[in-house]
Order: sequence, then structure tokens, then C-alpha cells
Amino acid sequence: MCLIDPGKRIYITGEADGSGTYGWKSLFAGWIVNAMRYPRTGILVLIFLTIASVIAVSVLPRISQDPAYHNFADSRNLGWLPNAADVLSNIGFVLIGSLGLRLLTKRRSDGDGIFSERGEAWVYIALYFGTVLTGIGSACYHLWPNNDSLVWDRLPMAIIFASFVSSVISERISSRAGLFLLIPFLVAGTGSVIFWNFSERAGMGDLRPYVFVHFYPLLIVPVIMYFFPNRYTRGRDLCWVLGFYALATACEALDKPIFDFLHLVSGHTIKHLLAATAIYCHVRMLSKRQLKKRGATLIGEWNLSLGSSGSLGFWTSQNIIEEGQKWRH
Repeated sequence: MCLIDPGKRIYITGEADGSGTYGWKSLFAGWIVNAMRYPRTGILVLIFLTIASVIAVSVLPRISQDPAYHNFADSRNLGWLPNAADVLSNIGFVLIGSLGLRLLTKRRSDGDGIFSERGEAWVYIALYFGTVLTGIGSACYHLWPNNDSLVWDRLPMAIIFASFVSSVISERISSRAGLFLLIPFLVAGTGSVIFWNFSERAGMGDLRPYVFVHFYPLLIVPVIMYFFPNRYTRGRDLCWVLGFYALATACEALDKPIFDFLHLVSGHTIKHLLAATAIYCHVRMLSKRQLKKRGATLIGEWNLSLGSSGSLGFWTSQNIIEEGQKWRH
């Protein structure tokens, strides 16, 4: 059983099963609710993981760009077009990014709650605009793959990473925080690419900052999703976004083995298609989501249970599990 006092703390008193011991579901569900009830825990975890990640990347030896990186498995031409599959597969980024921008510019008069605050839109504009630029920059890079053209591939990708993390912060922690952090994140992301480019030109190439920017979202976004509830519906769609992005990263690393196995398409080409699919899942989530109604969250239900007298409320483990699931998603 879960005990909630007027001081807004949730206590676990347990629920005895047939043997006289406390059921593990009651204890586990109460721990989950406590974690969600106190976002301070999530903030501390985020700070710890961020500092630990920065330290881990800093102690790594300097990482220079491997010249063999530009030797992609599928170098087939289509007429005058070199590396045709890797070039043409970037069309998806341009189309889906444009679809996202179209969604944001479409005027809505039905009050569907796509944003709780008008300023939130800027985070998504940066995300989808970066997606369009990624399609253009990546296509140009694959036409002439070298370190100089790689800059124009990685700069837009850094914009996507930065704005994606900002969007998750905006949805689950604070819309103002997400908007405020957008500029610092963009500066850090694009700065990591510029730093790598200058270091490469100086003969001391260092990819460590960009490695941090590239993989940080995969680490931090699931943590935010776990500890902080979404103010909108369709929160679970982010799992599809992360899943397709993780698969895209894996296919990029397995570029040649996939091409040797399929003899039709390379891992890098599939990576483009999967990454574009991840963005499509995000656009679809944005188009279908609604702002959650007040009182539908765990806090709202709990406030109602206290009533005006502030008397104690009692919830069973089943209540906690059901309400916790609604509040988190």
C-alpha cells in the first residue's frame, strides 16, 4: 500500500501477500512513483551522466579522422552521378524535413495542443531545418568524399542532435529550459565540427568533441524519458525515433559487410534511410500528439485524492502502476 501525506511525500508501506511478506510489485511501483514524483532525482542523474561523459571523452586519446572512412562500400555510378546510392538516399532527409517544416507552418484553429507555448516551435524548426540541410550536405559530401566536404555533412547533423535534445527537454522538463538551451547546444554541436576541422588542418585531428555530440543524445534522452513525464500524448513514439537512429548507427559501422552480403545496397545507404525514418517518426509524433489535460497526470489525480481537508490518501500497488503508467507516457 502507498501512503501519501499532506506534505506531498509518497511512502511505501508494502502490501502483504498470502505468505505475510510484502509484494515486490508494491515496492517496485512505489519506487517508480517516488522517482517520478521528485524530478530532482532525474536532474541529479542528468548532471552526473553529463559530467561523467565529458570526463570519459576527455581522457580518451586524441581521435583523428581515418582517411579510409571516405572509402565507402558502394561506389557505383549512375551515369554521370558518382556514388549514386549514397547520394540519392539523402532525398529522404530533404522530403521529411520539409514535411516537418510544413507541419509547423500550417495554421491550426482547432486548438489541438501541438504546443503548449508558442516559443516551443523554434526548437522544432531548428530540428527539421537541420534535417533538410543534412540531406543537402550529405549528398554533396558523397559526391566528393573528403575531409573538406565532410564538414558540410556533419554541421547539419550537429544541428539535429542539439535541437533534438532541446525538444525532449522542452517536452518533459521545461519548455523555457528547452528553448533557452537550444542556442548553447547549437553552439556546442557546430563548434565540435569546426574544432575538428581546424585540428585536422593543423595535422592534429581531434574528433572527441564531435563523438560526444554524436552519442550524447542516445545516452541522455532515455534518462529524461524515464524520470520526467511528457506534457503531451504520444510520448512513447520517441522510442521509435531512438530505435531507428540506433539501427542507423549500427548499419553505418557495418557498411561493407552489409554490402558484401546483400550485393544490392550498402550499410551506409541503409543508414540514410533508417535515419530519415527516425525523423519521420518524430514528425508523425508531433502531428498526432495532444496536450495532456490537467488532472490526467499522477500529480493531478493525487491532488484530487487529498481533497480540501488535506487528509491522507491510500493507494494500492495496482493504483500506483496504472496511474504511474499514465503519468509517464
